[in-house]
Amino acid sequence: MNTALLLLTLASQPLRFEEAVQRALENHPSMQLGRADVARAEAQLEQARAPSLPYLGANAIGTQLDGDRILNDRVIMGATQLSANPRPPRPLSPCPSPRRLPA
Repeated sequence: MNTALLLLTLASQPLRFEEAVQRALENHPSMQLGRADVARAEAQLEQARAPSLPYLGANAIGTQLDGDRILNDRVIMGATQLSANPRPPRPLSPCPSPRRLPA
């Protein structure tokens, strides 16, 4: 319903030649497909460059028991346990920013 109202509103207003050409270029299926291809290629390029960029991973584990675990009057496992560690896959050194290819 809103699309029909928009079309009626647009049809009632005269267009300049430049506006008509601009609207045709924006809505032509080949132009839309071309824009989608460019976006896809840029995403693939970003995905291909991702492994060369440094990153840092980490994990954390927490355990809460109902009480300390005791063996021979010694606590062998506390009721609350926390563990965390970073996981750098490679040395985190500064790398040059990727250069943009000319359009």
